[in-house]
Amino acid sequence: MPVPVIAPDPGPEIVFLARRWRRANGPVIALANKVGGQLEAILSDLPAGFRGRIEGATEAALRRALSVADLGRRAPNLGPAGAPAAAA
Repeated sequence: MPVPVIAPDPGPEIVFLARRWRRANGPVIALANKVGGQLEAILSDLPAGFRGRIEGATEAALRRALSVADLGRRAPNLGPAGAPAAAA
């Protein structure tokens, strides 16, 4: 006869995640969301072809940034100033 698996109490994890969510939504994030919303409204008014080129350039830049970040995993340890210097 199989033994029933009793799931752990999710309460502490929920509390942890709620606190983390509250801290993450500080004034900087609120400002970024407001600016981002305004930019989205401006972009939606642009002609489709131009908007597509902007979206394509943004996607390419994000992919390059991800590639650079991935290279950082294999980089030698340059100390505490190494990562910020490489990011710059």
